Amino acid sequence: QNMFTFAGVMSQRRIFTATALELIKAGENEKAVEMIDKCLKVIPVENFPLDMIIYGFNNEHDIISMIEAYYMAGAGAKASALCTKLADSLLSSAEFFLDHYDYGKDSFDRCYKVLSYLAALAEEFGDSTLASSVIERFNAML
Repeated sequence: QNMFTFAGVMSQRRIFTATALELIKAGENEKAVEMIDKCLKVIPVENFPLDMIIYGFNNEHDIISMIEAYYMAGAGAKASALCTKLADSLLSSAEFFLDHYDYGKDSFDRCYKVLSYLAALAEEFGDSTLASSVIERFNAML
């Protein structure tokens, strides 16, 4: 029930990220980074995973927005670290759905789409090594 309440209507991560993006627009990059940091602290990954594809939510898009906010605010190392965590989780899920492809085709395809977008985002912000790594790791499982 907690997952459905957490990610169903307006996720708390989306609220933190929307605030961070407005802070970036106002030129308050340090406060924006603090906002995303606070989000990760008060909404721990141990309780609310980064990858919720199995539940059918769009939580991954909220995480991608957090990564983008980090990049936009000049916190590339934090963006890369969060991007890597999300990619690791998605790759693990993709491998599971690939093993059960008859039942998990749609979820596998969704993992691929999110990973592709994640790689494109990293590439856009000059993190080519990370972008290549995400795609190479996905292709290696095929």
